Amino acid sequence: MIRGELWIPFTAHKAPFLNGIGTLSMYGLLIVLFITDIRHKLKRKLWYLLHVLAYPIFTLALIHGFYLGTDSSTIWLKMMYSGTLLVLVLLTVIRILIQPRKGQIRVTEMKQM
Repeated sequence: MIRGELWIPFTAHKAPFLNGIGTLSMYGLLIVLFITDIRHKLKRKLWYLLHVLAYPIFTLALIHGFYLGTDSSTIWLKMMYSGTLLVLVLLTVIRILIQPRKGQIRVTEMKQM
């Protein structure tokens, strides 16, 4: 692989789309990592919007690894990829279901009298 193919998405000679999403997921991971470090300097809505990018970034990385990973042809690794995706979806659904309704006070927001 030519060095530029690693850093410039969709320029690889072998599987340009799959390698491209791998490159994009790497950049996305770096963005999420960086914004986590500067969270206190960002407005909450902006931080949340950028932080939610972790879901599509993870999905892109998973697709890249599933199809291009060196051990991806083994059944144990396919099971690991599938299990990881299943756990992520399950936890996301649980998180959505237990989110407080509008107007509901969270325990951390209650004031002592």
